Amino acid sequence: MRRLGQPPVIPGVETRIDGDVWISAISSPAHLTQIAGWYRFTAPINGSAFYRGQTKIHSTMIPSAIRNPLTGRKLNVPARTRHARAMTEYVDQLVGAPCSCPGGPFTFPRSHLCLEQVARTDSSHIVPATYRAAIEPLLQHYGIRTRWLDVVDNVWVALWFACFQERSYRRFASHARRSVAREGLGAKAYIAVMDSGVTSETAIPGYRVGTETRFVDLRYAVPSIYLRPHAQHGVLMAVSSMEPSHDGDLSTQVAGYIEIDLFDAVDWLGDGSLARGANLFPPANEDRGFERLIDAPKPDYELMGEVKLYGPGQ
Repeated sequence: MRRLGQPPVIPGVETRIDGDVWISAISSPAHLTQIAGWYRFTAPINGSAFYRGQTKIHSTMIPSAIRNPLTGRKLNVPARTRHARAMTEYVDQLVGAPCSCPGGPFTFPRSHLCLEQVARTDSSHIVPATYRAAIEPLLQHYGIRTRWLDVVDNVWVALWFACFQERSYRRFASHARRSVAREGLGAKAYIAVMDSGVTSETAIPGYRVGTETRFVDLRYAVPSIYLRPHAQHGVLMAVSSMEPSHDGDLSTQVAGYIEIDLFDAVDWLGDGSLARGANLFPPANEDRGFERLIDAPKPDYELMGEVKLYGPGQ
C-alpha cells in the first residue's frame, strides 16, 4: 500500500494523475529539489523514498532476473527457481566456499540473516570484508541479472540515468546521451519515486527489511574498492519475501513520477566531469572490485548474463 500522497501545489509545477500514480511536470532545478524533497519529508518514520531515472514510464517494476532478456516477458516459476539456485551457486563460487553461518544456507527471504563477511583467500573473487548477503545486489550493479532493482538516493544521479540510454552488444555496453534532435520535440525524462514502506534495521550495515520491501545501501555493505556503487549512490530494492513463486514486481511502491522536458534535463546536467559516464561507471583500473569480477568465471546459467564491460560512450 502506498503511503506517500498527492504532491504539493507549487507554482510552475503541473500535477496530474495517470491511473493511480501522480506525475509532477517540472520546469526548473528548484522544482526538482522541492518535489524530490517533499517525497522524502512525507515518508513514514522508518520509511524511505528513493529515485529511479527512466526514459519512459513503465507499467511494471520487475527485476532483470525475472524477465527474459530477449523478449522482456516474465519468466515462469521453474525458470525463476532455476535462477535462484544458480545465483546461490554463483555467489558460493565467487566467494570460494558456501556460507558458513549457523542455520544456513539462507533463501532470499532470509538472506539478511547471513552475517558472514568474505575472508581474504586466494580462491575468492570478492573483496575481503564484503557482506555475503550484499553480493547479489552488488552483482546487479555490474551487469548480472538479479532479483534486485536499481534505485538511488540522489535525485541528480537519477536524472543522469533518465538522460542517458544504455547500448549493449553481448557483454559490451556504453551509455549515449539522449537528445531532442534524435527523439523529437516533446521527448521527456522521468524519475520514478519509490516508496520503501516501513522497514527495520538488520545486523548488516545499510540493509533494511520490511513487510513490503527490503533494500540495501551498498555504500555501507561493501567496501569502496567497489567504486561504481559508491559513485552512483547505489541502493537496491526488492520485494521483502520473494520466493520463486513471486514475480518481484515493485510497481506498487511507485509513489509518483517527476517529468522533465528532455531538453531541460540535459541542460541541467551539463557536460562537466561529474556528468560523464566514466564517473558513474569507472574503469577497472580505478574500480578494483570490478577488475576482480571481470577475472571471475561467468555464471553457468545463461539467463543470469555476465559482468558487463562499459566503454566511454557518447
